[in-house]
Amino acid sequence: MKHHFPMMATLILVVFGNVSCTELEPYRDNKNGQAISLNGNKQTNRVMGKQYRGRGLPPEGTIQSVRNDAASDYMDQQQFEMERAFSQELKSHVLDLQRHERDVIQLSLPSQAFFNVFSSEIQTDFRVTLAKASLIIRKFDKTAVHIIGHTDNTGTPNYNQLLSERRAITIAGFLNNHGVEDVRLRIEGQGEFSPLLSNESAEGRRKNRRVDIFLKPIVEGKVEWAFTSPQ
Repeated sequence: MKHHFPMMATLILVVFGNVSCTELEPYRDNKNGQAISLNGNKQTNRVMGKQYRGRGLPPEGTIQSVRNDAASDYMDQQQFEMERAFSQELKSHVLDLQRHERDVIQLSLPSQAFFNVFSSEIQTDFRVTLAKASLIIRKFDKTAVHIIGHTDNTGTPNYNQLLSERRAITIAGFLNNHGVEDVRLRIEGQGEFSPLLSNESAEGRRKNRRVDIFLKPIVEGKVEWAFTSPQ
């Protein structure tokens, strides 16, 4: 099942332990100099009320695009800022960042780091990471953001489907609550049906519980491709 959001973008990352105010300094809100809020408890209802129920492209005039000959450089800049902001997470292998064909960036976030078991509420320790992510995504507003939730096969298929959707919606809501336009967001839950590894082992189940964020450049003349699901 796929949910569409008008004005948003997507991304998700992980940190362990506490993050100081000093580490947040480069990611303060440019408009008023205030540190961004870390309260993510109310965002889900806000996003749920704004679901983009139409299919196809966002309304004309609600998104920006990048020239075809500038798209690679644009995504290079976004990747560079992500790698710089989340260097510790990448070194610790708690976050995976990949670059795919056609300049698509993928961030894979393990569910056990962001959520409690059987829950779609973001753990407090990781809200700082998501807050930093939202500012980078907001800055690079010529990208479509696809947030896709996954589970292992523990529980019923229907329950897993709903849980994967709720977790994707929660992440999208947090980003939107911190300034990412929801017209850029596309939300999807795939439940237990797109595993990375076999669910027969505990390690396989752990790897399969994740939220993937795909950032696709909105290229002039190729807008439809940007908003097509990457999976």
